[in-house]
Amino acid sequence: MASTDVPQPESTASSLGYNTTGYNVSTPGASPQIACQLPIAFNITVNVILVSTICILGLAGNTLSMIVLHRERGNRVPVLLLQALAVADNACLVLTLIYVPFILGILPSLPRYSNTVRTVAVYFRKYVEPLAHMAQTATIWMVVLLAANRYIAICQPFRAQSYLTMRRTKIQMIILALFSVLFNAPRFLQSRIAIDTATGHTVLRATSIGPDSKFGEIYTNALYTMLVLVLPFILLLVLNVCLVVALRASRRRMRRNSVNRVEANENNITLVMVVVVVVFFCCLLPDRLVPILVRMLDMNGCFLYVFMCICNLLFVVNSSVNFFIYYVFRRRFRKILLTHICGCPSTSNQRSESHRILQLHSHKHTQHIRFSGSSQRSDQSMKCSDSSMMH
Repeated sequence: MASTDVPQPESTASSLGYNTTGYNVSTPGASPQIACQLPIAFNITVNVILVSTICILGLAGNTLSMIVLHRERGNRVPVLLLQALAVADNACLVLTLIYVPFILGILPSLPRYSNTVRTVAVYFRKYVEPLAHMAQTATIWMVVLLAANRYIAICQPFRAQSYLTMRRTKIQMIILALFSVLFNAPRFLQSRIAIDTATGHTVLRATSIGPDSKFGEIYTNALYTMLVLVLPFILLLVLNVCLVVALRASRRRMRRNSVNRVEANENNITLVMVVVVVVFFCCLLPDRLVPILVRMLDMNGCFLYVFMCICNLLFVVNSSVNFFIYYVFRRRFRKILLTHICGCPSTSNQRSESHRILQLHSHKHTQHIRFSGSSQRSDQSMKCSDSSMMH
């Protein structure tokens, strides 16, 4: 099996969001050579501080979302899918927290480092990148599955009863997970860890099915581009447009007629899904445009590196922001979070307590009036009896 040093691309972006552009961790004797020498403060601020902070907040938010969604009764199918999306997002955030601050933040900031650090970096590239591709594929297609679920529930309500069942949904989630793992499994076989005989350093070498091979070109340029980059975005765009149109029609219908509580709840879930998809587009579309911009505009140097760092940051934001979307747009989520998790009294409990206090005050007031009336009558009777005795 022929093997050569794996070059780091200098003008292409990883669809993962972890753009390892501009340096080669197998270069002996020095730190990675970045194509654009930006200030060390930029790498530390963006790839270490900001990425780590957003990842930690996102992990906490997604975990809290799973706890709150577990307490939500009704709407079992969309709730299950939202929990699965939170799990996939947490997997992306954990792998990002392991990879990006170290590989893209700390290493490029070091003038030199030991062979042990180099070996760790090589193992990260070998094993963490394929796992992260699996997590990202699962996240993308989970959003598509959620959008399709909402489309059937809103636009095809007569089919929803038979199609949107827990059993079917669990089977779809298992198929999605298997697809994400199996489709990205060849990435483990595209490179191997070896020892450079000239320097004794641990390096990463391409195998016969590496990125530059015929298989690598077909796998990356055709299959991966179509099944992970292009097709999900087209489906999400079409489904989201249909959902927005159906949601507006449903709201007009609810204004004309009496408010249907079930329909209002379905519309609220659909609104949350529409916002999730819009944020998804805003955060991941710039990263998808990088290869096109590179080919059309011949982008390179500092602008490309800064742009891809921003793409990495948006990738992390996309996996971290869903908790805030649920809190702002999902009424039931907000109610469960405040009452069951935070221990705040609900508005209904406050209203019932106020009503009880008012009833208690009115009851005391009535008793006071009755007591005053009876005392007045007794005084009058005593006066009458005194006057009769005098006569």
